Amino acid sequence: MQHCLRRSKPFSAISKLSRLLTTRTNHHQIDNSRKMSTMHAAVVSTYGKPPAYTAVPDLPAPTSSQLQLKVLATGLHNIVRSRASGNHYSSPPLPQIPGIDGIGATSDGARYYFNAFRTGGSFASHINVEKNSAIPMPEGLDTVQTAALVNPATSSWMAMKARTTNLPADFTVLILGATSASGRLAIPLARANGAAHVIGAARSEAALATLGLDSSLVVTDDAGKTDFSLLDGVEIDLILDYINGPLPTALLSTHKQRKPLQYVHIGTLSGQEMALPGAVLRSNNLTIRGSGPGAWSLAEAAQEMPALLQALGAVGEQKVRVAKLEDVEGEWDRKVEGEGRVVFVP
Repeated sequence: MQHCLRRSKPFSAISKLSRLLTTRTNHHQIDNSRKMSTMHAAVVSTYGKPPAYTAVPDLPAPTSSQLQLKVLATGLHNIVRSRASGNHYSSPPLPQIPGIDGIGATSDGARYYFNAFRTGGSFASHINVEKNSAIPMPEGLDTVQTAALVNPATSSWMAMKARTTNLPADFTVLILGATSASGRLAIPLARANGAAHVIGAARSEAALATLGLDSSLVVTDDAGKTDFSLLDGVEIDLILDYINGPLPTALLSTHKQRKPLQYVHIGTLSGQEMALPGAVLRSNNLTIRGSGPGAWSLAEAAQEMPALLQALGAVGEQKVRVAKLEDVEGEWDRKVEGEGRVVFVP
């Protein structure tokens, strides 16, 4: 799963969609005996516009390295919207079938979690995926819940697995943005990876109180005025940051400790940039990394996926909004507080 890929190769299958939609139509006019397409998909024709549910050409037969799956559930993740807007560094060319992962089944009913980051295309009735990107689903793992959770869960899981070094046993972790969808999942997943003390930071004290944290830090609107005294004397091993912006700057400028501290940037809920004074780097044993596709490879993520799926089995049921793929246009920009992530089903 390399994140830094040249667009021409990773998205070649999608970039052929427009040509296929016309040439297949012409072919049908010549060969009326050929069965008409029965496959449907959500197709983005204009960056920034919702996709339209439409009939598309049937998939070719899978190659020897592929599986053809009926898509059972696929999540409308933030990155899916971003790629479809044309603003993400991995945005495919137009027209595109969005969607980067999901749960699918073979003709004999075997369920797989599949990753389609390179090609897109999970917002369709069927998809061809490389066998090394398809992971058998553990028995009892819920299809819809898994489709909703793997993407946000991967952010913290891969940050801990691929972007840290030598975390001690029973480590202490501080999660900035703990009430976000990804931050909430980071709490049990950090414990699954050996954390003994989990601290969450966010603006809502009431929301923090519901997360089962060992300690919580209430962040003020002006991050520089946040009371970081809760952390006095606390030796933090790892910071997982979904916030960015002024909060980590204020925290790292204020908090002092003797122990090595690893900071991993994951998200940008409060801004794209973080200004860090040089004195912070000189006066602390601080390691700064980022985590995301590109910082780790898709192959590394695939290797971690069986363990992540098993860990998700111990995560409680999360709020999910289930919708039909045919309603994708109306659901695309819908964001209602407390409804959870949208998962499309056939």
